Amino acid sequence: MRIAVIDLGTNTFNLLVADVTDSRMSVLYKDELGVKLGEGGIHQKVITVASFQRGMDGFKTHFQTAGKWEADKILAVATSGIRSAANGEDFIRRINEDFGVQIKTITGDEEAELIYRGVRQAVDMKDKISLIIDIGGGSNEFIIGDSNRYLWKQSIDIGIARILERFKPSNPITRDEIDAVNAYFEEALQPIDKPVQQYQPELFIGCAGTFQTVRNMLIEEGGMKSQNNRQAWFEISYRQFEKLHKKLVNSTTQEREQMPGLELFRVDMIVLASIFVNFIMQKFGFDRMIQSDYSIKEGVIDQYVNP
Repeated sequence: MRIAVIDLGTNTFNLLVADVTDSRMSVLYKDELGVKLGEGGIHQKVITVASFQRGMDGFKTHFQTAGKWEADKILAVATSGIRSAANGEDFIRRINEDFGVQIKTITGDEEAELIYRGVRQAVDMKDKISLIIDIGGGSNEFIIGDSNRYLWKQSIDIGIARILERFKPSNPITRDEIDAVNAYFEEALQPIDKPVQQYQPELFIGCAGTFQTVRNMLIEEGGMKSQNNRQAWFEISYRQFEKLHKKLVNSTTQEREQMPGLELFRVDMIVLASIFVNFIMQKFGFDRMIQSDYSIKEGVIDQYVNP
């Protein structure tokens, strides 16, 4: 069976096309489109007219691509930006009317479980307890678990689109603004302190767009060798990441637009996302991270074929 998954995120709409045989998945195609669904209205809990149209256009593009790949089944999930918007149901209804696709709006807990399902297909955690983080536009998901099960999970509404709208940092961001963002993270992330202390995760696994961008930028800069294309994960040392992080926080928008490996639709958010990753690694003492290519989309397929 050929399955297409469309993940309707707050900042990006993502597409995965894969063949599934005997519960084994073979990835054929991936794509992401920056739609910035939360821009201008995320704190008012509304999808603005312009964002609504960008979202419709983005979905149409992915829907047509899934058709070109002759997908037998299209699965679509909506996350924080849509589930928290007053007109989120209107957006879902329009998608169904225009394309005949049923979208499932998932809760933060469901999103975290799907992310865990996806990551464990890419990363062999063995018996090591891991802290898994997916950085989104509307929410960030936190999971603690090993290759057999998750032990704890929580979704927190501190996605990077929300942070950008809240802080509106200077260009480039100032030291005082970085301190203010870190102080905000310290307060907002108190719910994960106790579980981390309880389970003492050995590995830090990052999935989805921010971590893929970090990997791509490091490869482009020659700071990390490109690994086997069939390998669905990359190991990045804190030293490698820290060098890139310092470059990002000292850069202007115009400078970031010219950085190899950085998608244009991430230019505005990558600095705050990098500050978040740096905060996590320093706070919990991780000296490396594992970047997973698999996340929620792969989890959706896993749940579909292994309910």
